[in-house]
Order: sequence, then structure tokens, then C-alpha cells
Amino acid sequence: MLNMVLPLVLLSILNLFTFAIPADSGERMGYTVTVWLSFVSHIQNQLEMVQCRGVTFVSNDYQQTSSVSLVINNLGWETLQSRKAKIKTILLYQILTFISINYKKIYN
Repeated sequence: MLNMVLPLVLLSILNLFTFAIPADSGERMGYTVTVWLSFVSHIQNQLEMVQCRGVTFVSNDYQQTSSVSLVINNLGWETLQSRKAKIKTILLYQILTFISINYKKIYN
């Protein structure tokens, strides 16, 4: 629990320092992007851990020597990375062709 909450608290504190940087210095945006990318990276790692725990639970395979990626392939699940790439590709295509975005269709 601490390894989930502590990084988010620290990143939130770092985010508050954004307001200490003068807006006209040009560094404010770079600092903010760096902090928010850290948020995204941390949350993505947490989601991958949840998927790994779900795979071990569904397959009832709690051995340390088991490969999670092999079990995911055997179950026929998509990895988080492949789903993310698929959604990005669909959204990019829809933006470029001016198609209205139907989020229900993407996530189902």
C-alpha cells in the first residue's frame, strides 16, 4: 500500500512547485510535463501489476517460476501495451478522417 501511495504523494508535492516557477521563464511547461509523465508512468506500472495479479488469480497459478506473459497468451488476453497501441491507432485514424469518436465502441 505504501509503495502505491507514497510516490503519488511525492509527485503531488512536486506538482505544487510548478507555481513557484515564473511563467515567463519557459521552464514551467517543461517541469510540468516531466511531473505529469511521472504520474502516468507510475499509474501505468500499477495497472500492469494489477493485470499480473489478475492473471495469476484467474489461472490459479501462484508459482514464482510461472511466466505471466505466457499465461496471458494462453488465456487469449491482450496486454495493456497492445490495447493502448490499438486505441491510439483508432483515435489517430478518427482524428485524421474527421470521424466522430465513439468511446463505447473502442472500449468494448
